[in-house]
Amino acid sequence: NMLAHKGEKLGDYLIAEGHISPSQLELALQEKNRSGKYLSEILIELGFVSETVIAKQLANSAETELIDFTSAKISLTALETIPYEMARKFKVLPISIDDERLKVAMVDIYNVVAIDTLEKKCGLAIQAVTAAESELLEALEFNYIRQASIADTVEQVMRQKDVADDDSSPLTQLADQIITLGIRSHATDIHIEPEETSLRVRMRRDGIMHEEALMPAKIKAALITRIKIMAQLDITEKRVPQDGRIRFNLGRRKID
Repeated sequence: NMLAHKGEKLGDYLIAEGHISPSQLELALQEKNRSGKYLSEILIELGFVSETVIAKQLANSAETELIDFTSAKISLTALETIPYEMARKFKVLPISIDDERLKVAMVDIYNVVAIDTLEKKCGLAIQAVTAAESELLEALEFNYIRQASIADTVEQVMRQKDVADDDSSPLTQLADQIITLGIRSHATDIHIEPEETSLRVRMRRDGIMHEEALMPAKIKAALITRIKIMAQLDITEKRVPQDGRIRFNLGRRKID
């Protein structure tokens, strides 16, 4: 692993930038030799530097970007290329696909074994960008679990012979999940966009549109009807725009 060879350079950089003192580096290097861990891990464990400082330096040394998950747009198609278990194991998060290249955020961009395994799995070239570990793990859980729950519910809706609409039906659950996700991810808009073969759900956060789910076009009419009922709109009127309101309960919170 190339990170091992970056140790001395990392130490020099951190001293030069005033993040650590020479005596702190000496102590961390002693611990590195004793434990066999990476210098970066030990510096974080000892509380000498933050993950973000380390991630920024690794990004600089590898000339890659340091990803900011608050503004990064994570593509649904990219997420589907790497299974959740593999993403957890290698601490990676697929971000986007462009020209047969999969952009992934990684804690350790020098992990050639991980990159090789990911390339074999998804059949795409990997472009690695750096991320701070705690931020990456949080984004990984949020994105994979969010997608799995909506996808599972869509599957249940599709399995039903006729799409029922009562309080315990998968369709009702799906509409609730979409709104809950919008609230939890601080979205200002939820867009449900019908296309020829699919139904796309996108949400606006911090002015940027993020794709959240892709569903079969078959459930379009039922989902739109469900939302119209929740907003007390006329479900028979399909030609002119209507305005409505939904009062939504999220735990103890009542949201308008």
